[in-house]
Amino acid sequence: MSYRIIKKDSGLIWEFYGVVVNEDVINCNLESSVDKDFENFKFTIIHFTDIEDIRLTDQTIRKLARMHKTASEKNKKIKLALVCKSYFIKILANTYKASGGDDIWQMKIFDNIDDAFLWIESTH
Repeated sequence: MSYRIIKKDSGLIWEFYGVVVNEDVINCNLESSVDKDFENFKFTIIHFTDIEDIRLTDQTIRKLARMHKTASEKNKKIKLALVCKSYFIKILANTYKASGGDDIWQMKIFDNIDDAFLWIESTH
């Protein structure tokens, strides 16, 4: 397991580290979607800046978009902030958007977590 979920008052931070594989992203999402406060969350920050390597496939990203579509039936107001510096992760973000992810929740990509929080605060 190369992630931890940090719960904030109005949302979650998925913090990834080390070598990230497909199962980590899927399991992190599953854990988050069953949180008792999920229906009240306003944001999820997916934080990838402390990783050593990422081994995700397009198939996993498309699966994540489908899972988010299902989760959005319980909560349509989540803002999704992706924090990363890797060009590869930004390409995967485009796969997510092309798989319908852009139609589910408002999403934006950031180079640092401070800018992600500023965006979340400015849109609520």
